[in-house]
Amino acid sequence: MSLESLKNRLASQYPDFTLDLAEEAARQEVALKLVKLRLERGLSQAQMAEKLGLRQANLSRLESGQANPTVGMLGRIAEALACKLKLSVEEGNSNHKKHANSN
Repeated sequence: MSLESLKNRLASQYPDFTLDLAEEAARQEVALKLVKLRLERGLSQAQMAEKLGLRQANLSRLESGQANPTVGMLGRIAEALACKLKLSVEEGNSNHKKHANSN
């Protein structure tokens, strides 16, 4: 069974599957971007957490995609990393693209 046919099968069985999959993809995209930006600036998780006033465990959850950062938290992270926060919601096919980028 191909990945596409599996996704179609799950979408037909679970009404929220497509949205849940898109949300998880967006959460992982944000998490990977946060790690990449932090590492590019030579910061450890402990250093970054201190800059944000967070516990390192909370930053770890954000960076692993286990937590959903608020827009406010994304703004604080962007500021701490000297980045611009850019949020985007785009219309398209059933794969509603939602992502947050810090550039």
